Amino acid sequence: MTREDLVSKIQKLLRLGESSNVNEAAAAMAMAQKLMDENRICKAELNTEQDDPEVIGDSDLDNLGGKKTKWKVRLAVILAENNNCKIYTRWATEEVPLEKQLKRAAKGKPVYKHKEVRLLRVIGRDSDVQALNYMYAYLVKEIKRLCKEETGGLGLGFKFREEWRHGALDTIDIRLRAQREIFRESIEMTASKEALVKFDDAKKDVVRWTNQHLRLKKSRSSLGPRSRDDLAREMGQVAAKDISLGTDPSRGIGQGAARLKS
Repeated sequence: MTREDLVSKIQKLLRLGESSNVNEAAAAMAMAQKLMDENRICKAELNTEQDDPEVIGDSDLDNLGGKKTKWKVRLAVILAENNNCKIYTRWATEEVPLEKQLKRAAKGKPVYKHKEVRLLRVIGRDSDVQALNYMYAYLVKEIKRLCKEETGGLGLGFKFREEWRHGALDTIDIRLRAQREIFRESIEMTASKEALVKFDDAKKDVVRWTNQHLRLKKSRSSLGPRSRDDLAREMGQVAAKDISLGTDPSRGIGQGAARLKS
């Protein structure tokens, strides 16, 4: 099968992935991703003949509540860099469920009908956002599971676990950057010049849309706690080497997390 035949087959599978039949759509998307990974075919190649580019927009990725979740923000930023997306956070008002209000009232605690929550949001094309959402949910679950397995029975506190998670993110970041570089080299050798240009310029439209529709400012660094625990960091770095990252890394370079100006 020629490369052109492979591209055509993958395009058909991606269209089938939009089926209303959930099982059929999932199977088609999985097969398309498998073929892309095995043959180093990037998304830019699949879009070279697309006349109607996807619309860029923003949507919720996660509700961080009021908890300390810097590692989740950093994870989202890392994935955005691999998926031509941009990440930002904003505060929103959320209604407190009546059941929780009644429980607090029964305990004699102050009752609040609304609370402030921090939302993690993503900007990008629909297909890129879907890929980011999938990998984000998967990696959050994997990092939590591995962290619990390695630190749960040791009686270690929040700071140690947070440092462990950032160690895992160090490794994930390095691995995804390496995959992206390999894919770019593959495009240079096997794909058209137009595909390479689209690969390198894929993020520009997202940045342009962001500047036109939102007022964002750079956030503080989310590389981890200021007071590092080298043991925890190293444990996380080692554990993340075994996490499966079967994704298409042929994406644009992100610009880091940002927050809405108040």
